[in-house]
Amino acid sequence: MRFVLGFLLVAVARAAAGSEPGDPGTPEHEKAAKLVRQLGDARFAAREEAARQLLQMRGPALPAVVAGTRSDDEEVRTRCAAILAQVRAADWRARAEVFLAGPTGYKADPKLFAEYETAVGKLDESSRKLFAEMVRADIDLMAVAVARADGIPDLVHKRCESMLRRGEHGPVPVRATIGQLAVVFFADERGRPERASLRDAVHPAFQLGNPGLADGMAAADTGPALRRLIIHWGARRPEHDRESHHSFALAAGAGPIPGAVPILAPLAKDRDADIRRVRVPAVWALGRIGSPDAQAALKGLAVDPTLVDVGAPKGICTLGDCALAALAETKGQKPTDLGMVPGAKGLGLKPTAGAAVVKPVYGFPDEEARQGAQKKLAGDPETATPKTGK
Repeated sequence: MRFVLGFLLVAVARAAAGSEPGDPGTPEHEKAAKLVRQLGDARFAAREEAARQLLQMRGPALPAVVAGTRSDDEEVRTRCAAILAQVRAADWRARAEVFLAGPTGYKADPKLFAEYETAVGKLDESSRKLFAEMVRADIDLMAVAVARADGIPDLVHKRCESMLRRGEHGPVPVRATIGQLAVVFFADERGRPERASLRDAVHPAFQLGNPGLADGMAAADTGPALRRLIIHWGARRPEHDRESHHSFALAAGAGPIPGAVPILAPLAKDRDADIRRVRVPAVWALGRIGSPDAQAALKGLAVDPTLVDVGAPKGICTLGDCALAALAETKGQKPTDLGMVPGAKGLGLKPTAGAAVVKPVYGFPDEEARQGAQKKLAGDPETATPKTGK
């Protein structure tokens, strides 16, 4: 408590004076600048001691260390570049501890949320509560993620591995807390690593099937912020990362997450994406969400001629047919009411941990039935179905 009160008093005094610890002209900056120069000392022990003290100073040392990365002395430049992320992480960790110490901690240090706000949008009560859960769950990974320090991919994979148990048919996600899951997705976005295969179960996308995530997104207090964080993560997946796109679509549909429509619609339209792993699940998710913008996206997809392999008779189903079936269900209708027939194969969905659910995939017996349904349901009589052979 004395530490928190002291921090708040210093923060108020600095604000009144118009400067912060470490700013040029402050005693802290003078001390840090001297230590940065010492990083170029001919003696190894002196260089190591300077680095240790700069890390101990944390935030007040940052301006001097940043300036040191532009020093004319090569040794100083190299050492400042090497410890910069560590100093930032140590500074963030100390400020986060103040935040957790009392309900007014964030008011004394708004800079604490700068990086986090990028992922969740404008701060509100939901995002502050989620932030507290994340810090309590894994303050070390949060500090590394905010500082963009080295080692994020390895740490993320270790955390994912710790949230698994051995199941009958392979690894299964263990119910994790909201904070644990949120930290993983926040850090993964910050690190942007070359990800392991989803089959290795340390791929963060695997945790989209964690039962704790569904509970977290449904929570009245932290749920809105967690959904925004997952949307931010999904929006920044590389084009080739089909496993993330696949798992994101299933999670967005299972939620459902209405805010995911701007991500799902382009995935469903992407002709270069895997039809069964990405495009059809994205259509399914749009149907599950069923919001006005989701319905508009499905209408736009209603004439897509891309064939979906659903077994005999071959070519019975197109992506547009999947969109029409999803659109019908958003309006409380059955696909069979439109003259649609199920294919021999279904779509395996596993939006949460547990057994996969096989959803029927519908098509039409002939082109005439398809065009009639398009005009009736999509509400666009001027739209003609492109020939599938073109």
